[in-house]
Amino acid sequence: MDVVVCGWEPSRCFHDRTAFSTKSSALAKLINHRNNARSNKIAIMFVVKAVVVAGLLSISGCLPPKRKCPPGYERGTFCDECIPGFYSKGGLIAACKKCPVGHYTSLPRQSHCMLCEKGTFQPATGQSKCLPCPPGSYSPFVGMGHCIPCPQGYHQPKSGQLFCLPCPRGHHAPKPLHAYCLPCSPGTYQPLAAQVYCWSCDYGKVTAGATNCIPF
Repeated sequence: MDVVVCGWEPSRCFHDRTAFSTKSSALAKLINHRNNARSNKIAIMFVVKAVVVAGLLSISGCLPPKRKCPPGYERGTFCDECIPGFYSKGGLIAACKKCPVGHYTSLPRQSHCMLCEKGTFQPATGQSKCLPCPPGSYSPFVGMGHCIPCPQGYHQPKSGQLFCLPCPRGHHAPKPLHAYCLPCSPGTYQPLAAQVYCWSCDYGKVTAGATNCIPF
């Protein structure tokens, strides 16, 4: 375990690194005297426990100069972890960035964002999850920023779906985004599936189950 020793002064943090190995997880304590002869003061030093991530330090006190932050972290006074919905490639000028539209991260400390799965979408940036497509729409691809409305003649009663269903015989869907197809009204019929309109029966005929007309 690496330990960074920082002199606690109001305006700065000394970057004196002390390698300290220990087999236990107990916090190591170290007192270091600085500038005693020059100022007749004892500078009280404190130890910040360092977390080693991929061979680099993430320190809640001070970061040694010219040290890279690991992926999933951004560089500030020390290496801060990216929160869900953000990612970072790491490096000297690491910064947490929002996941783009159609992407997400559900966990912290991520180096990249995940694509929204089929049947889901995400129209906003910096999000921790994707949303299921509502009824009347579908999402056939990954990474969708919006859902596709079911076209005329089709419907989808469930959410989070990859495709729409054709309207059955005796039904129609005159507009997009139908969760359910509409049955043909009395005096009209539709013998085909996936239709936009129902047809009127000829004079002297009535519908029989909305799929055909018979003489009355």
